[in-house]
Amino acid sequence: QEAKFAVERPALPNVMDSAKLLYARNFGMDDDPDSDDTAALQSLFDAARKLDSPVRILLPPILMRISQPLILPTDCRIIVRGNGCLLQSNRDLPIFRGTGVKSLTVELMRLAWGSMAFDLADSPKALVHIDKCFFYQQRQCAVKFVGGKQNDAALTISRCTFVSPVQGIDSDAATTWLENNWASTNGRQDRKAFIVNRGNMYC
Repeated sequence: QEAKFAVERPALPNVMDSAKLLYARNFGMDDDPDSDDTAALQSLFDAARKLDSPVRILLPPILMRISQPLILPTDCRIIVRGNGCLLQSNRDLPIFRGTGVKSLTVELMRLAWGSMAFDLADSPKALVHIDKCFFYQQRQCAVKFVGGKQNDAALTISRCTFVSPVQGIDSDAATTWLENNWASTNGRQDRKAFIVNRGNMYC
């Protein structure tokens, strides 16, 4: 008799629409595509962290240049309106860095350059959902997640586009769920797998 089994999609972060909304423009963002927005964006994320509660963060539909990693709050939903793009001008540093993440949702964001787009570590109970994002030419890995030994984390990546990162996804989450993503390869990928599964992964 044929064995039958079903894998349920992991739970998604639940940052409600009633959560406090922070606007990047209230923290010194301007519309100059050549300016360095690191300080303004980090002050925004620092303010979100100090709230010690779920928060929604709205980024503008412009090119935002940074030169240092942006340190994420532990419980947030980041939304970008229009064609907003975060560009890491230092190719040896990630765009986002997070430790102790509890809940993270990122939607409709373009993430260019840097060593990684997301460098998430020491987050054993994290719920992370990356949806409809565009990744471009990360030098190491677009999304790296390290929950640690015997973690109970869930990483869901859906409807994303990966254009020429050296590596796409490296995850040890208890559950990594990949759904309706598209990827192109990079010429430097000859010694790396596009996906490295160190936990349980479902595509």
